[in-house]
Amino acid sequence: MHPVTFVLAFLMLVYLGVNYKVFLPRIHPKGRRILTILVAVIIPLALAQLYFVLTWTQAGFWYWFLDSNQEFSLGTMFSTMLLALTSALGLVIAIWGVNDRRQRIFWLILCAAFVYLAIDESGFLQIHERLDAILWRAAYSLVGGIIVVYSFFLYWRQYHEKRWLYSYFLVGLAIMGASGIFVEHIIQSFICFIPGWGPTCHFYYVIEETFETAGTAMVFTAVAVFAITMLPAIQWRKAKPILIVAGLLPWVWISASLWIVPTVELQLWGTPVHTEYVDGNLQLVGYKPSQTVAHPGESVTFSLYLKAQAPLDTNYNWSVRLLTQPNAETVTFNDVAYFQQYETSAWIPGIVAKKNVTVDIPEDAPAPASYWIVAGIWYDTREPQFIPYTSSEQQALNEYQVVLGSIAILPEVQPVAPQDLGYKFANGIELLDFSLPSSITIGESLPLEFWWHTESDIDGRYVQFIHLVDESGEAHPLDREPLGGKFPTSDWPASMTVQDQWETALDGEKFPPGTYQVFTGLYDAQTIERLPVTDANGQPITNHAIEVGTITIEGD
Repeated sequence: MHPVTFVLAFLMLVYLGVNYKVFLPRIHPKGRRILTILVAVIIPLALAQLYFVLTWTQAGFWYWFLDSNQEFSLGTMFSTMLLALTSALGLVIAIWGVNDRRQRIFWLILCAAFVYLAIDESGFLQIHERLDAILWRAAYSLVGGIIVVYSFFLYWRQYHEKRWLYSYFLVGLAIMGASGIFVEHIIQSFICFIPGWGPTCHFYYVIEETFETAGTAMVFTAVAVFAITMLPAIQWRKAKPILIVAGLLPWVWISASLWIVPTVELQLWGTPVHTEYVDGNLQLVGYKPSQTVAHPGESVTFSLYLKAQAPLDTNYNWSVRLLTQPNAETVTFNDVAYFQQYETSAWIPGIVAKKNVTVDIPEDAPAPASYWIVAGIWYDTREPQFIPYTSSEQQALNEYQVVLGSIAILPEVQPVAPQDLGYKFANGIELLDFSLPSSITIGESLPLEFWWHTESDIDGRYVQFIHLVDESGEAHPLDREPLGGKFPTSDWPASMTVQDQWETALDGEKFPPGTYQVFTGLYDAQTIERLPVTDANGQPITNHAIEVGTITIEGD
């Protein structure tokens, strides 16, 4: 048996002795009942966590659900419930239990602090994980210090009959804070890095998580006794719905967020895809970006919707990359390891799960452009190994990566066309203006410039044709996608203006010296049918070809 087991047993005996021999006989009979119920949950949770650590090589739903060091597990739900109930009791006391303004302020501060802690403990917003470790520990300690100092002047100096209860509250707060802030820091910064201790540092998290919950249980018990002694019986009937909601909300919130909301989100707002991994046992079934248009320097979060078709024995992680079109060069990426966040080995087969991957777009990312959203799956965080997909309905770049869709990246300031000529295509695209030199020398490149605008999102993929018609009436085509295929029209969002500058080399044999009329327009990349276009007066343009002007190609 690991030595930590004996340490945990000793500390729990001290905890129970301090509670039942020192404090509980001096505060209120109901305090003993409340803590006894909570201890009856905390001890089995600690034993379950120890069992998980001792059999850590095994995987599965119950190993995750009973490990209180995991996000969204049974221990997390229980701790979140205690914090939410403590917050609700603080609100109830502030509303109906006190008349003194200073006391009401204290209980409202306590209520707000424990609402925050409940949200943070639930793990969904990853609040303190996003902050610098020193910063969040300092901030949490400061708030705890404010509560201690404020409460000292209220309940130690003025309300002598509540000194034992107040002391009990402080001890619980101290255990809770010391475990969650300082013991965790010691484990993460020192114990896990001691030679020979690293592989077993998970044992020490058992102590940290158990006593953080045990401290929370003492704080809740103290606040509950405060409420019992301060609220008239008639007010308890009003308070009961608040407490019921606070007690049930964490369970409903976490359960729904894990096992119901992803399916609803996918059906209502997600884009369905289908890619199978691990012989079809793991499927990527949809995705949803936080925004469809972004700018350089911004961050975009991609929600991936996944489903296990059978129990998984490996914890897989997901990668999202943004690649340029059409040459598939990586612009940015994020390979996320989902430690302690409902890992794939705990997934229930057949139920959709959601994983978020946030990608930072570089400040110097080329724009305007459209980037492919590329997903991949990997495992083994020490040396990440990407695994091939089994089958996919998506465009594949290689055996590991599939294209889910695309995202438009636009500059913060859009260009302004010199004028608006008023050419409108049938699909919502407008050609505002164009520029064409009057003459070039044979063998030189032809510089062209176009200003495009969109009235709505564009669905189809179109090619721009440019025809140089010589004096005999023969048309010489120069066709290409707007912006050289880096930003297909199918990705163009509404209310966008882009300036397309390009040069094309003119072969002297195909374009001999002479005068050419230049026409342009758009056609469907699949059907090759030209898009109807009208002029500024709403009149249809003949042959759907806009006359750009005349250019003379001069000899050497």
